Amino acid sequence: MTTFRCGWKKRVGFLQDFKGGYIADKLGIGPRIHGKYTDQAGSVSLVMDIVPGDFPQAAKEAITESTFRDFVEIKERLDKFDISVEDDFQFYITPNASIQVYRSRSAGAVA
Repeated sequence: MTTFRCGWKKRVGFLQDFKGGYIADKLGIGPRIHGKYTDQAGSVSLVMDIVPGDFPQAAKEAITESTFRDFVEIKERLDKFDISVEDDFQFYITPNASIQVYRSRSAGAVA
């Protein structure tokens, strides 16, 4: 869950995360986004399905040929909508070797 305290810069960051997550959800390459949650302290969190797995560097043993096919499919889906994969395109490798996009905040990327 992504959390931001009050402040316009952090709200913009939240909106970028929400937009990126929403697009990944709708393209079928990320977890389902359910909305946002604001706690009593004013922290805003993005509410989404739990993404099992880990960063690619930590999940090396889970990476297979299927993982690379997922990456190509994700890139093709993004390309159809003229969305590029930038350096901060972040994803988890799941235990079954698939990729789940959970964040991208570059201008011109998923966000």
